[in-house]
Amino acid sequence: PVCAAAALAAITQLERDQDRIYPRLAASAEVLAAILCEESEQGGLPIQVNFSVGVAHAFVAPGPVSHYADTFQADREAYRQFAAKLLAHGVHVIPRGLLYVSTEHGELELEATREAVRNAVRELVAA
Repeated sequence: PVCAAAALAAITQLERDQDRIYPRLAASAEVLAAILCEESEQGGLPIQVNFSVGVAHAFVAPGPVSHYADTFQADREAYRQFAAKLLAHGVHVIPRGLLYVSTEHGELELEATREAVRNAVRELVAA
């Protein structure tokens, strides 16, 4: 099947180029997390972000979200509204807080994301 062949090709490339791909994904996820934290803090929206290689999870919460119990302090509706504002500015995120970066996300995409986050935070706080 085509999907199995595509998965095998992707895994083969990831294994072959892992020394180049995974550090780049880790750096991009770290920059994305920093963008969310910096812009939301400056705009007055308490966004907390946990991240690892290529993936992050963001929350609108008053403090760090380190344990499952901490997620109950998160404002899920506020994050959904934030996600909708981001989409209006051309950045799609999963409304439940999951964020992914790929090898195609570079400096230009991350800076465009910074501008979208800044505008989305400003609009959400103003509303």
